[in-house]
Amino acid sequence: MFSVIIPTIWKSARIIKLLSDLNSSKNVGEIIVINNNKQNTPIIETNSKKFRLITPETNIYVNPSWNLGVREAKYDNIALCNDDINFNTNIFSYLKPKDDSLIGIDDSCYKIEKDTQYQLMINKKLNYGFGCLLIFNKNSYKPIPETLKIWFGDNFLHKNTKNVYSLLGLKIETEMSSSQTIPEYYSLVEQDKINFAKLG
Repeated sequence: MFSVIIPTIWKSARIIKLLSDLNSSKNVGEIIVINNNKQNTPIIETNSKKFRLITPETNIYVNPSWNLGVREAKYDNIALCNDDINFNTNIFSYLKPKDDSLIGIDDSCYKIEKDTQYQLMINKKLNYGFGCLLIFNKNSYKPIPETLKIWFGDNFLHKNTKNVYSLLGLKIETEMSSSQTIPEYYSLVEQDKINFAKLG
């Protein structure tokens, strides 16, 4: 069973279908939404016991939201999921994350017309779109430094996990990084670059 963690500021319309698909998945036990836009939270019609909405007082941004979601998660299998992607949630019946492993998305998943045979490939270098859906065992998670707000969370996890894989064959639909078009984020990303470099 999976805990799926989704930070959001409600910029993408894709999240509504995403939540519905996750709710329908028999392998998803809970959906933790970190609501980083308290002032503009939409009305979400759900009676699902799977759904948990966590609303910080202010926007804590993506990477701290991931840390919070993992701490709150009830299940050992974890998926960190962007709010602006749609995919076949049956993938959760295929993936069984092992200790000290991390599974992300191969960049080919953004180009295929439909799902093909699912495969895992060893990933030694971070690729485009890897962090849109990250899957791992809760015991393997290394909390991301709080100095990294928006970017480099997937880089940090990639660097600090022993066995890293890319998932092939899963069609991902997205406009990619829809939340990062907000002007106030630009300076944060620049600071993230500096802070990530300091980590060595």
